Amino acid sequence: MGMRAGVDARVLARVISAGSGKNHIADKFNPVPGICPAAPSSRGYQGGFRVELMRKDVGLATEMAERVGARLVLGEAVMGAYEGASGDPRCAGRDSRVVYRYLGGEEEWEGKEGKEG
Repeated sequence: MGMRAGVDARVLARVISAGSGKNHIADKFNPVPGICPAAPSSRGYQGGFRVELMRKDVGLATEMAERVGARLVLGEAVMGAYEGASGDPRCAGRDSRVVYRYLGGEEEWEGKEGKEG
């Protein structure tokens, strides 16, 4: 949302990291290409934890939740995103953060901040 509102992706990453959103994924494996140079997202989502493996793990978690009667409010939506990305040729076989691509995230964002269109 921040990027679509015109906030520079690097500024947005610093804001998230400075507040309660700080976490290992945002700081080391950011799904936005160019934020973390060593992250799979900055290498075409190559390497890392494959999206198909994440789909499997989310599936195991949702099955377990169902078995024990736990309510997962977002489980179905998350599973749908990973299933969709796993079946999308632009995403299949890539790092699980490729869901950013699947959901329509802006990958060619540098230099576009504040521009209309």
